[in-house]
Amino acid sequence: MYEVNNVSKIYPQMSIPALNNISFSSNNNNAIGILGSNGAGKTTLFMASNALLSINSGDILINNYSVKKEPNKIKQCTGLFTDKLVLYPVLTVKEVIKYFLGIYGISSKKYNYWRDWGGVKEFENRQIKHLSTGMLKKVMLLISVISKPKVLFLDEPFSGLDPVAKSDFLLLLKSLKEEEKIKLIISSHDLTETQVIVNEVVIIEKGTVIESGEVNNLIKKYNGKKMISLYINRTPEIMDYIHKNNFEYKDSNDLIIMTFEADHLNHVLSELGDTDKFVDIVTKEVSLDILYNEVRKNAIHNITE
Repeated sequence: MYEVNNVSKIYPQMSIPALNNISFSSNNNNAIGILGSNGAGKTTLFMASNALLSINSGDILINNYSVKKEPNKIKQCTGLFTDKLVLYPVLTVKEVIKYFLGIYGISSKKYNYWRDWGGVKEFENRQIKHLSTGMLKKVMLLISVISKPKVLFLDEPFSGLDPVAKSDFLLLLKSLKEEEKIKLIISSHDLTETQVIVNEVVIIEKGTVIESGEVNNLIKKYNGKKMISLYINRTPEIMDYIHKNNFEYKDSNDLIIMTFEADHLNHVLSELGDTDKFVDIVTKEVSLDILYNEVRKNAIHNITE
């Protein structure tokens, strides 16, 4: 359970609140994506939710514990993954993990379990300063979960990772969500990867929640129609048809890629007739980045009206 109730945070040096009376809740084990542009208030929210930053008003409840009244209880049931964690560069991976096992009062006999779970065995004797970004993030993830938190906050977990490292990291997050039953709350600009994990989103702009809810419901609300990409041989007749009907399209060598709502497919095919013109038909699901942009565009429109 994660509830944010009328929370505000004001930094003296800022002209507007970092968090402006925001509220939302999630009372199940769904993973949540916290989306927003730089400076929206995401990191402030994460720090406050882990009882690492005081708030000016409101309260945050995690598993019925209050960040205001029971900060120590909050710290016992949450974990925070962040690139801002500084590790001693001359220590080896093994030394760092054992150090944090000791901090949490966990037997060093658990080392092999976590080493194997995180896939760090092949570089466990390498110094921190010699790790790649992907290796370092695996170590940081291990550190954030060895205390077995009920809720894990991840601040930009995919930044700086190449496609292979992202895929490896996603597998670890899926394991935390599905096998360890840890509630994941992810702040990220990498929405393609985030969409694989999260079931709910909260979209924040300038310290204010502009939308929240389950991803599938929000997709239906803002752009519920599936889209079709029709790959078709370029001919003068096809170009006339596209321009006459104002279809979106892209040129790709001798091919045209037409994009339109799936409901129109049968009509388009019947009008174009000759199937020899068609190369491929691809159904496109609405992505999280499209949803995010639609929500922001709608919010800006409402503000300017």
